[in-house]
Amino acid sequence: MATRQQFVQTAVSYLGAVRGSAKHRRLIDIFNQHKPDGWPMNYVAPWCAASVSAWAYELGIGNLIPASANCGTMISKAKQMGIWIESDSYTPSPGDLILYDWQDSGYGDNAGGPDHVGVVVSVGGGMITVIEGNKGASSVVGYRSVPINGRYIRGFVRPNFDGVSTAPPSSSSGNYGLYKVNSSTGLNVRKGPGTNYARIATLSNGTPLRIVEMSGNWGRSVGAGGWVCMDYLTKTGATSAPTYTPSSTSAYAAGRTYQLISDMRVRTGPGTGYRQRAYSELTADGKRHALAGSLACLRAGTQVTCLEMRGDWMRIPSGWICARQGSKVYIK
Repeated sequence: MATRQQFVQTAVSYLGAVRGSAKHRRLIDIFNQHKPDGWPMNYVAPWCAASVSAWAYELGIGNLIPASANCGTMISKAKQMGIWIESDSYTPSPGDLILYDWQDSGYGDNAGGPDHVGVVVSVGGGMITVIEGNKGASSVVGYRSVPINGRYIRGFVRPNFDGVSTAPPSSSSGNYGLYKVNSSTGLNVRKGPGTNYARIATLSNGTPLRIVEMSGNWGRSVGAGGWVCMDYLTKTGATSAPTYTPSSTSAYAAGRTYQLISDMRVRTGPGTGYRQRAYSELTADGKRHALAGSLACLRAGTQVTCLEMRGDWMRIPSGWICARQGSKVYIK
């Protein structure tokens, strides 16, 4: 079976192809040989999803992805296939698909309609490198770099390259949750689940992290930005906090300490109309509990001190975070 890297290489072989070029027409012709939506594409229609599908068809793995010319249909098919990852804070692997929503407000998990799609090429330094068809005003196959958990990420598709389910496990699994590094020499973070993958960082002894995916004795950590060997971790808590629903925002009080149930963006004011802070604007303690990336986002499980409440928004030392939205609670 084809590998993730072969899928990426197939996409990269079309780098620089513009609408109307021979390579662009070849992609559309490959797509039209299969017609996954039941109808053919023309050479002037938006072609980001069609290009991703054509790359898979060319490699002979069209059955591994939710092939379509429509991004919304891709998500629907991916959900049916069990390979859709809703969380925009997920750290992808090369060969995963990334979908965007250009109307994303930057608040909470993006659940809007998708506008664009590409293939993840690499992940490192808190950034995701993507190759996309129909990119920009020139309508070209090109690269884009986006921060992990950055604005506009709608979600991910994780194709089943190895023949086993690759969707993130449920939070009830006993191997997932909060850990800390238990190694006096530190712990390497790698691009994939094994020592054959490149090292991208080293965590010091005692560093807290959250494991969201397993492969053998390797775990993926959103905060660390990659994979770590579970042999050098000590479990400190469950995957997710217990359900907590205060009767009103008066349940939160200034001076008290609370815990984040979800990864939370930090803003400059009490509302989504205020910009998301940069990582550099967080307090020293906030930086220790933030996800990797240029924008400020605190990890689930982080302890925060309430300084004041304004409606559903809580001010903490690093800025403002949303405590709840309707019946959904983000802080307990």
